[in-house]
Amino acid sequence: MGACGPLADDECVGDVPVGLALGDEYEHFSLARGYTNAGQSQPATEALEQAVQEFRKVLANYPRSDKAPASLYKEALVLLELKQPAVAEQRLQYLVETFPQSEESALARERLAALRPR
Repeated sequence: MGACGPLADDECVGDVPVGLALGDEYEHFSLARGYTNAGQSQPATEALEQAVQEFRKVLANYPRSDKAPASLYKEALVLLELKQPAVAEQRLQYLVETFPQSEESALARERLAALRPR
């Protein structure tokens, strides 16, 4: 048995399984996207709420990840779908303030403008 136990040596980076070496933020992000897609195929409030939790895990556990701005933006979109516009607006504002140079920040500014009364 190799350094990774039952895993083949090409499934490891050193003695760490490849999935963990790449960072769990990708796993959480993928899970969240999966829950979001499940919520779109049927009225699945529970799946959408789970997606919000997975997007939040990315930010909580990997605040400097390249997935953090996208997680914030997608979390806000799901919150809007869950009829929570006030919370969505807070998340979008946080995105704009925390990641001002990200592509998602520009999208967040557009959403904020659409959400705010004129």
